[in-house]
Amino acid sequence: MQPDELKACLVFDPHFERWKASLRHRNREVFLYVDVDAGADFDKGVTAACDFWRQRQDWFRKFREHASRNMLEHLNACIVAQGHPDEQFSARALWLLLRTPSEVEFRCMIDNTDSRFEMVAFHQRFYQHALSVWATHSDGFCEDDVYALF
Repeated sequence: MQPDELKACLVFDPHFERWKASLRHRNREVFLYVDVDAGADFDKGVTAACDFWRQRQDWFRKFREHASRNMLEHLNACIVAQGHPDEQFSARALWLLLRTPSEVEFRCMIDNTDSRFEMVAFHQRFYQHALSVWATHSDGFCEDDVYALF
């Protein structure tokens, strides 16, 4: 996807004050957001999002591997805390479930030479929780979290 093609798909969401596109990967909907801080370069955000989208197979694989290795214990603790101890995931089960993240957000910051992006996965089996991983193209994953949606 080229930047002009992505720009044609983007719609401004005034509630969240960011741009949103609905794209398809393996016949699944993925929401791609471009969030640009005041004074930052919108085109830079769109270009970073396009670069990511062209490399999405690799990034989605890395996301699945990272989540199943580094976030599994935290997710399972959240599931147990919600009263579902029999619904915990094995690493393999989580890896298989995360074929495609639910959404990807790109944040472009004025003082940053490399756009940060976040991949998020929601699923009904996460019992009102989401998996979130922040990364940059140059440094890879830099932050992750399992957070409550309520």
